[in-house]
Amino acid sequence: MKKLLIILSLLFVITLLSSLEFSPVILNFTNSIVGHTDSLSLSVTNDSNTEHNFQIINHNQFITSQISSISLNPQETKILSVYLNSNTNIEVNDILFFVDSENSISEAIPIHAEVHFADNYYSTYNLYDNELKNALLNLINN
Repeated sequence: MKKLLIILSLLFVITLLSSLEFSPVILNFTNSIVGHTDSLSLSVTNDSNTEHNFQIINHNQFITSQISSISLNPQETKILSVYLNSNTNIEVNDILFFVDSENSISEAIPIHAEVHFADNYYSTYNLYDNELKNALLNLINN
């Protein structure tokens, strides 16, 4: 949680200096189900007077965008779809980066996702190693 607050603080400072405007400012996938694809829309507006060509970078295997780059004219807005698809019962915190190397601009959107199994397997949410083994044994024995 402390790391998330630090990241959000840094992102707030970056946003103040930004020429891009995002809505929403945080992508929050809540109550996602394992094996299902969820999507959220992200509005991106170029508030500057120059065109920007951004590469969209994400290092998480569960979260993707339908495109890997975006070109925005001055004062233009585009809507992007960001997708979440996981086959694991997990909590994911990630960042979607928008990088414009020509103008040395970098923007970041935090992403939070909670993916869990439906029904009885919800008790295994975000567990690893021995905790996960014990939770699965309890499900089998009960």
